[in-house]
Amino acid sequence: MIRIDLAKDELEKETGAGKFTLAGLKLPRGFNVEKLRLDVAALAIFAVALALAALPTLFFVQYRNSVRTEHQIKIQVLKQDTETAQSEIQKYMIFQTELQSYEQQKKQVAERLAIVRRLLSARGTPVNVLDVISQNLP
Repeated sequence: MIRIDLAKDELEKETGAGKFTLAGLKLPRGFNVEKLRLDVAALAIFAVALALAALPTLFFVQYRNSVRTEHQIKIQVLKQDTETAQSEIQKYMIFQTELQSYEQQKKQVAERLAIVRRLLSARGTPVNVLDVISQNLP
């Protein structure tokens, strides 16, 4: 024999009272526990999907921050190298001015030596001219 009770809800039959409980909570009559279970499952799936969607963003932000930090460190190292090079350039600028003055002196000495060599090569000419004149005079 099949017994059908249209007056009571199935969950109400399990609890045996006008109000039924779910995990110790008293729920009002007509509350659909199955729908609640589906809503909780859908909410859990949504939360997992949201977490999975947010993970790449979090990894990207972390990667971007680490790359930015590395670049800032490289920039600082390059700035220090530039400052070191600038200080060395300033230190050797004194030697550059001395080098220029030495080159100018070298040029002047070379010009004077050329004049002296030319005079030495032409030194015998007046003597030769006088010798030729003295031989041609009676």
